[in-house]
Amino acid sequence: MGKIKMRKKLFHFILIVGMVLGYIWMMGYLGNVVRKDEICLDDGWTVSMNHQGNQEETKGVSLSAFRFPVTQKGDTVLMECELPKENVERPILQFIIYHSVVSVLVDGKEIYQYGEQQERQGDMVGSGYYWVELPEHCQGKKISLLFQVTEDEAFSSIEAPKLISSTKYTRNFLLDNITDVIISVFLLGAGVLVIFVVIFIGRNGSEYTMLLYMGMIAADTALWIMCNTGIIYVLVTNRNLVSYIEYSSLYIAPAILMLFVMEAQEKKQNRNIIGGMNAILLTYIAVVIALNSTNILHFPKTLMIFHMIGVISVIVTIWVNFRGFEGKRTAYGRIILKGMGLLLVFSVLDIVRFNVDKYIHLESVDISHSILPIGVLCFVISMAVSYVHRLIQTFHDNVEKRTLMKMAYTDALTSIGNRAMCETIFREKKGQPATVINFDLNKFKQINDVYGHSMGDQLLVEFASHLKGFFQTYGYVGRMGGDEFVAVLNTNDEKEVEKLIAKFKRSLEQVNQEAGRKYKIITAAGYATNRNNLEKNLWSLYEEADKKMYEDKEGQAERY
Repeated sequence: MGKIKMRKKLFHFILIVGMVLGYIWMMGYLGNVVRKDEICLDDGWTVSMNHQGNQEETKGVSLSAFRFPVTQKGDTVLMECELPKENVERPILQFIIYHSVVSVLVDGKEIYQYGEQQERQGDMVGSGYYWVELPEHCQGKKISLLFQVTEDEAFSSIEAPKLISSTKYTRNFLLDNITDVIISVFLLGAGVLVIFVVIFIGRNGSEYTMLLYMGMIAADTALWIMCNTGIIYVLVTNRNLVSYIEYSSLYIAPAILMLFVMEAQEKKQNRNIIGGMNAILLTYIAVVIALNSTNILHFPKTLMIFHMIGVISVIVTIWVNFRGFEGKRTAYGRIILKGMGLLLVFSVLDIVRFNVDKYIHLESVDISHSILPIGVLCFVISMAVSYVHRLIQTFHDNVEKRTLMKMAYTDALTSIGNRAMCETIFREKKGQPATVINFDLNKFKQINDVYGHSMGDQLLVEFASHLKGFFQTYGYVGRMGGDEFVAVLNTNDEKEVEKLIAKFKRSLEQVNQEAGRKYKIITAAGYATNRNNLEKNLWSLYEEADKKMYEDKEGQAERY
């Protein structure tokens, strides 16, 4: 057994290593494909801030290694270099910049401008990728990029622009971000599908609520990844809107996460703790969105506070979730804890990466790309797996519960409801139209004495089966004990009940004729309804029906 486990672990390790190596090879291959079709403009730039400073000190810099003080609102950054002499068919300049009014000039002539109108209106200009068509025959000409910063602490470095043919820039961009494309498309598709399924089913319950939150987390995360990496610019060009979606989805994600975890909690105290933290976070989000919408305070100014609140919220959620499963290590509990742990690790690392890249100058180290999508994907997968485990556990619990209920409320011999089931139905039917019919088998003792108890048991089973087949569409049937049976009907119409009893007795006569047995199944019956008083206790109806049943029994004895 130990060897089998070791082999499985070794197989899993080899599989993971193989997948990692395959991923590295694929990314390297795609990187080579992309680089063949683009020219990276990294070297030979002259960079100046606020058009001041010693121009000689900023000439000929490499953008991948160049850093400057973190820009503040009102700063201007001017970048100039000579375009390469290589001929590029229908050239496009691709670059990314944050919260700035952008102007692109070729030989001093402005060919592109964005953000000036938004800045005048006080709106958030936004961030993202720009694709600017350059004029034909621009090889060797001077290109100038002028950025007027609109938010404090916007950026401290600039990614090297790229020169690409307009026929290939979309393909290159998607290939360059293939991991984020796959993750975001998968999450968005799965999230939207789950949300629509839950809405379409329209059922309440913890499982459906958790499934809805899973779909919301997946879709929300997908939107953030698409905006953060610039993938969404393939469809949307409004950078203000994209930035608004990016920040909103980022801020909302922890709140949905806490709702999901809160729904999984069984202890009221744990739910209250998570609910309290979530209330604080949701209040902060609402205030921030309101401030941004009214242009009082834009999202970038509130990002640092959000980082702190978000990390604290996730830590508290993990701690509460850990307490919730303490001493009760269910499979889905362990999985969700591991997923949340991974998410926390990736979140903290990404926050550190973001701030190090922005405020600390690390030469020749590219940490500008977010690693959070990988952590989010791991967490969403853990949520899905834990949810499946929860459903399986719930299914097993329900099966076990139904089995125990069946054992508790089913007569072992006849497989119909026992006395406990009948008593439960008596309580539940109070206040509703109902009729109680009592049945008793005639000459049952003689059949037992003459033919034996096994034949008597067979008689009980056969009668119960016929009783259930006849009355199950009208209500419930059960065995009160011995040869006494009861039917509880969903009507109190006496004429209808009398017709049913007469029809049932005739059906028994037909069964006796067709069976050709040594004995006959003969039953006495009596009924009572709550026609005059719906609130009447069904036990009293049972007693009335019992008296009428014995009257019927005595009448049959006189006839036979």
